[in-house]
Amino acid sequence: MSNKVKIKDIAEKCGLSNTLVSLVLNNKASRYGIKTETQDKVLFVAKQMGYFGDAVTISVKKQKGTKNIIGLVIPDMKNSFLYRISPLLQSSFASIGMTLSIIPLNNREQEFDLLFDSIKKIYSGFILCGKSANDNNIRKLRNSNSPFVALENKPLKHRINAVSTDFEETVRLISDHISMMSYKRITLISPLSTVGIIDDMNVLEDELIKSDDQLKINNLTSEPYVSDKPLETNSFIELLPILQSTDLIITGDSSQVGELLKAFRTKNIRVPYDIAVMSVDDAPYFDLTEPQITHLGRDYKTMATKTSQVLWTEIKNEGKSKYKRTVTIKPEMVIRKSSGKF
Repeated sequence: MSNKVKIKDIAEKCGLSNTLVSLVLNNKASRYGIKTETQDKVLFVAKQMGYFGDAVTISVKKQKGTKNIIGLVIPDMKNSFLYRISPLLQSSFASIGMTLSIIPLNNREQEFDLLFDSIKKIYSGFILCGKSANDNNIRKLRNSNSPFVALENKPLKHRINAVSTDFEETVRLISDHISMMSYKRITLISPLSTVGIIDDMNVLEDELIKSDDQLKINNLTSEPYVSDKPLETNSFIELLPILQSTDLIITGDSSQVGELLKAFRTKNIRVPYDIAVMSVDDAPYFDLTEPQITHLGRDYKTMATKTSQVLWTEIKNEGKSKYKRTVTIKPEMVIRKSSGKF
């Protein structure tokens, strides 16, 4: 242990008592009922401040052959989530002397399977992002005792470490907004993104109907008019006969919004006067469009911090932590002109 870093220094930075921090650092936290989230924070800050020195890193290297690299496994490179979260993850891991490496699957699961035995020797831990947190990849990592955490995906079949946007809060915010604006005819458009807050609009449809059985909901899948090709304005033009009979369109993916607005302009459909629009996903350009877009905002900074804290705890415990963490982060409803009061 470094003589320069004291328990009181860590406690002061964490805003916690010396006793609590001491219990965490001496592996007595669970015995005294200290929350796992608090333990993660203490261990991460202690690592940042150099409390462990190189002892933990050397131990992990010796057993795992790692090089202090975190593998961010993503389904593909197409979604905006990656570009928002990866710099924050990189910064967070850099504070404890680790680097982030992106591993895109791009529908090549079999290649990843073949390379996995070699890959796992290079990385300290993995983040399974979105739909890359599937049964196959979870089993591979579990069987090899590789430290990992699922990000924006909470598989129901497995008890694993997971950090995701709070689904129940998401539904509540959407339901409250619909009620406030008195929308009754709703059209849901399934997301293209593989890392969305909601990747199954059928679930959202069921929850919205539970909250208001007077709603009339169309649930449109993106597959018939998108497949593997880039989204085109013509795709939405073909759907306008269906879309024009709705009060509010909710898209599951920010990339759909721009093309939807283009399609409306070709037919002189005014947003929000003729049809209101909101997105469950968010994008930086939403404040630059006309009209500005109502959306669910994700707390990317908190998400990156929690993910790095949970994963570091797993790395320190060599992937064998007794308690698995499920961290949910509340989203924010950002009401703009596209489906707000005007």
